[in-house]
Amino acid sequence: MDDLTGRVAVVTGAASGIGHGIATRLLAAGASVFASDVNPDIGAIAETLGATGIVADVSVDADMQRLMAQAGAGGGIDILVNNAGIGCRGTAETLSEAEWTRTIDIDLKGMFLAAKHAIPFLRARRGAIVNIGSIHAYLTRGERVAYVAAKAGVVGMTRAMALNHGADGIRVNSVSPGPIETPELRESWGRAFPERTVDETLAELGRALPSGRIGRVADVAELVAFLAGPHAGFINGTDILIDGGAHVGMGFGIL
Repeated sequence: MDDLTGRVAVVTGAASGIGHGIATRLLAAGASVFASDVNPDIGAIAETLGATGIVADVSVDADMQRLMAQAGAGGGIDILVNNAGIGCRGTAETLSEAEWTRTIDIDLKGMFLAAKHAIPFLRARRGAIVNIGSIHAYLTRGERVAYVAAKAGVVGMTRAMALNHGADGIRVNSVSPGPIETPELRESWGRAFPERTVDETLAELGRALPSGRIGRVADVAELVAFLAGPHAGFINGTDILIDGGAHVGMGFGIL
């Protein structure tokens, strides 16, 4: 396990799912974690973990400025995990402008705003940013135009940030998960296939992947902790797919 004792980490979208798992993993490695979310219960959720919870909206500049100022008040920030995001379905024809704007604001602009206000604190500690993308940046199904655009933007933005801030000692990488078992995924697949149990659906989904199973939150959290830690010092400006092999083609039809 990477030793992150004394490191200060900020995790957005930390109330549930992947963000909650990442916050838990960084805490286990010894980091002090500031867990943010729009969920008003984030304070209580974070307290059960031993983290500091802060209600903040990644799409609001003032919220991100306040979040980073609070997290960096002790002298700097070592790790920023840009995880907050939403899903969105629709084509260029059917999606409303409001739906497009909301998705881009949260899934892409939110990462920009968080990084913008974290970088001065990260520079002081030669820190690391890990952006959470998606396999949908590479392969997808229909009716996801805004989500795909946002997640493809995350991969490109990661490379640009790594180039721009390498001289500051800041590493910037992203990870792009495939199907990961979260409460949100269970709910959506339960609605999609009401004729069978969610466990049956997820087992079938897993059998379609080269790995033979779908991903766990812990799989993503381990990779993020590695990229944020001292053993990944020469990894910069890259995106890592963590998808059980879905990108090789076998998983395309069940994303």
